[in-house]
Order: sequence, then structure tokens, then C-alpha cells
Amino acid sequence: MALEKLNYSDDEIAELLDKTQLADEFSWSQIVKISGFLSAYYANNGEIIYREGDHDESMAIIAKGSIKITKTDENNNTTTLAQLHASQSLGEMALIDGEPRSADVIASTNVILLILTKKKLNQLSQKIPALGMKLLWKIARTISLRLRKTSSNLVEQVHK
Repeated sequence: MALEKLNYSDDEIAELLDKTQLADEFSWSQIVKISGFLSAYYANNGEIIYREGDHDESMAIIAKGSIKITKTDENNNTTTLAQLHASQSLGEMALIDGEPRSADVIASTNVILLILTKKKLNQLSQKIPALGMKLLWKIARTISLRLRKTSSNLVEQVHK
């Protein structure tokens, strides 16, 4: 990940985080606390944020802009799997399981991302256990909802 780190204060990060889906179940004071464990990054339109196969135990929350998730097959054909916009998150699986990235993530516009690393999630969980657990449950629920949607889409494709 070759992104430009932004020197945002915790309060500036909190303001950005507050406008995202991840924050919708947290109080303002909890958002401020979580923000102390996030870093803000900037990516230009077209820049690769994550590359398939990379080992990077982090997730990103899109604060501004949009990204696309793509997969390239053995014939070098690229398919866009998803387009995500401000307020959405990505990379939760790598944060949780530490496995290599399963697809490329490319900035579709200039983007600002809030990054949570596994190390920072562990620090948050040790320092404020209840908040770390609440955040982990939110991330797990996001993964679960995506898996349900993927399963539903797969059933539709099989029955075509």
C-alpha cells in the first residue's frame, strides 16, 4: 500500500469517521476514542490501494471518494466485483484472518481512507476492552452481511 499519510488530528479523524456506516452504533465519545487508533491516508484516482495477494492486516473505511474492487483471471481479463463509496468499509477479512488480499482495490476517484491495522485493533482492545469488543462485533456483522449477500447472489447465478 503506497498511500500518502495525512497528518490529521484525532478530532479530524473522528469527524470523518462519524459520517460512516461503521460509526452508526457508537456514541460521539466512543468515536473519538476509536479515532485515536485510526490513521488517515490519501490516494489519487487510479492508484492501487491493495493488491491481490499482498499480506496487509488492515481494513479501510472510505471517508471521501470511491473505490473499485477488481479481480484479474489467468487470461489477464479484469472484472469489477464491487464499487464502494464514502461511508463504506473494505478489507475486514484481512484484518481478522491475516490472509493475503483476495482482490485488487483501486481508487475510482481521489479518496481519503481511515485505516485500522490489526496491531491498533489489538491495542484498542487491550486499552478499552468493551469498546474493542463492540468494534469487533460491528466488523464481524459487516463481514456476515456481505457473506449472506454473496451467498444469495451465488444461488441466483446457479439457478440461471
